[in-house]
Amino acid sequence: MSYESFVQGLQPVADDGGRITFDVVDGAVVEFAGRARNDDRPHVLVIDEIKRANVPKVLGELIYLLEYRGDEDALKLQYQKPDQTFSLPENLRFLATMNTADRSLRSIDAAIRRRFSVFELAPNPDALIAFYAEPGNYCEVDDLVEGFEMLNQRLEDDIDRHHRVGHTFFMHEHFSDRRLKATWYRQIVPLLDEFFFDAPDQAASYQLDEFWPSTADV
Repeated sequence: MSYESFVQGLQPVADDGGRITFDVVDGAVVEFAGRARNDDRPHVLVIDEIKRANVPKVLGELIYLLEYRGDEDALKLQYQKPDQTFSLPENLRFLATMNTADRSLRSIDAAIRRRFSVFELAPNPDALIAFYAEPGNYCEVDDLVEGFEMLNQRLEDDIDRHHRVGHTFFMHEHFSDRRLKATWYRQIVPLLDEFFFDAPDQAASYQLDEFWPSTADV
């Protein structure tokens, strides 16, 4: 996203006569802040894959306003009129995700990182166990969890913990041996090829039946 789509900016608008004018249009943050300001309940704005944007450029004045809330710390946004200001309400929170395995992306600016509490969501075998304990979810692969743990332990040993695969690859309403093979060859193997781009022999050394022996005769 850009500053104009996330915060506020000029966008082309057609009037009834078909003429195009450029009006100041509120982006996601300003619009959502208006909702939160008129409602005492907590509001959460989710930002997916935050590192894929030029974060300082997209946030603009929000870098300051994320930390300093309330009307007393209001600022004038780039496209507002001289007599207008903007602030973030106290009940609006931002939840952002990022993939730490993608080293091709820029790191998060220190000033922005300081304004966020950071916590890791690691691949979790207990999430798989809980998922298949739910009524309606069924797993035919008896050694699914064991293989999942073995695969991630090897990836951590060969690369680092940031390159482990997530448990959501293996979460389906009906997870069969056929589904496991499809997941392996269509999702996991291409991922391994990326991880070991300069070492194809090492990627090829990862074999399905090494982690899930139950599939060897299927």
